[in-house]
Amino acid sequence: MAVEYIIPGMLIRDHMVDAPLDWSKPEGETIRIFAREVCDPARRRETLPLLAFLQGGPGGKSPRPSNGGPPWLAEALKTHRVILIDQRGTGRSSRIESATMERFVDGRAAADYLTLFRADSIVADCEHLRKTVFGGVRWQTLGQSYGGFLTLTYLSKAPEGLSACYVTGGLAGLGATADDVYRRTYPRVTERTPPITAATPGMPSASAGSPTISRPMRRGCPMAIASPFAAFRLSASISVWRRVTRTSIGWSMRLSPVPMKTVSPIASSRR
Repeated sequence: MAVEYIIPGMLIRDHMVDAPLDWSKPEGETIRIFAREVCDPARRRETLPLLAFLQGGPGGKSPRPSNGGPPWLAEALKTHRVILIDQRGTGRSSRIESATMERFVDGRAAADYLTLFRADSIVADCEHLRKTVFGGVRWQTLGQSYGGFLTLTYLSKAPEGLSACYVTGGLAGLGATADDVYRRTYPRVTERTPPITAATPGMPSASAGSPTISRPMRRGCPMAIASPFAAFRLSASISVWRRVTRTSIGWSMRLSPVPMKTVSPIASSRR
């Protein structure tokens, strides 16, 4: 049963459902998937279109609506009922933590487990939520960064569940490889690093030319971060980084013969 409550400007319903750990073995072990439904309290009884947010990362929980939530949320609530999904392995869904991985006797078993948390399984979870919690109504998706990659998987696996898709900065290249992308990324990182190091006292110099690897652990989010310069360790000033890279590009992909085109994002944050 959903837990319902009101915070300033928002009606919240928290949903928790069981889902198979391995969607190819639906009768096997299960995990929990959490989703938070958000709408304008004044429109709580209206049949509004559903907008499911696909978080970037991978490995991060969906944004929380406290203190107004992300900048685009207030704009989206004018026309939609927004669904904030904690993807499997994150947030209030069944999380992957260090204790989770320590139970495996070898790397192969751990790797096999992690393959059950990829995009195809996340899409299956979304479809499970859509059908069991929201009555099978086709919904729209907003994919941010990795959420855009999830969108492409969703369109491949279950397009019948989608009425529209919006993507912000997360479309995979059609011809370029990962090596091509990184080859073009490193010079741009070289250019953008000095303003960050200059504005952050005590940050290591960005003169190192070879990649550094760090393995931080966020709550519910094991990550391996590769950076070409030490300046991009997790200690980087997020506020400075936002000022350096503060533009957002929005794309809309409608499920119709109309070709994909650029549109204004639901709310382009320029803070």
